[in-house]
Amino acid sequence: MCVYNNVINQWEKKYARLEEKFNAKCRENEKLKKELSDLQTVKYSGSVPKEVEISAECKDEISRLKKELEESRKENEELKKKKLSENTENAEVSENAVVLKLPCGVKNLFENEIEDFLYKVVYDELESQSHNFPQNKNDEHFRKQDVITSLLQNKQFNFEKSATSNLMKKINSVLQTRDIKKLSSCGFVKKNGSKNYPKYYFYKERYQFAFSLTPEDRNAPKNQMREISKRVFLYKM
Repeated sequence: MCVYNNVINQWEKKYARLEEKFNAKCRENEKLKKELSDLQTVKYSGSVPKEVEISAECKDEISRLKKELEESRKENEELKKKKLSENTENAEVSENAVVLKLPCGVKNLFENEIEDFLYKVVYDELESQSHNFPQNKNDEHFRKQDVITSLLQNKQFNFEKSATSNLMKKINSVLQTRDIKKLSSCGFVKKNGSKNYPKYYFYKERYQFAFSLTPEDRNAPKNQMREISKRVFLYKM
């Protein structure tokens, strides 16, 4: 697994979304052109087609759409250039990158779930081992020290900015509001349970638990987050 693959994947996803938006606008434009064509010529039985003046509202819509399409094209081109530059840079760097293939029998529940976990585990272990190396530059050098130092110096993964960390923060924020229903925006689905102990599951029914909504329990959000972290996340807060 290589950190640069993540960068490329993110750009490809962003480009795909923009391209779909652009194609949708093109389809919308074609539909609008047809509507305009129908408006411009009204056919009467046995008579010559009559020209119909295009309304100001319709002209404004066409103008707005053309402007939006042009902006989409420009954004598309910029993205293509940036992606090409990014791919070129990554191709140069990847010659010295370590790529790991780790077969796994389960799929991500959300974007980069397993990747975030693996990066965190690897870099935590590297950090831990680096603390045992001598800090004096005049001391002996070891192959392991050189490799670990290089890996840490070139680290681009930041767990605090990862998809996993962002989702955990969002869940914690929802719990603080005591509005459990908002957890549906975080991948939770309500299953059953009593009024004061509603039961939810996280993406799959395999990962479920009950929430305590007891008003006097001031530590409820903290305890709920701890339980969620333990049951449904690969790496705990």
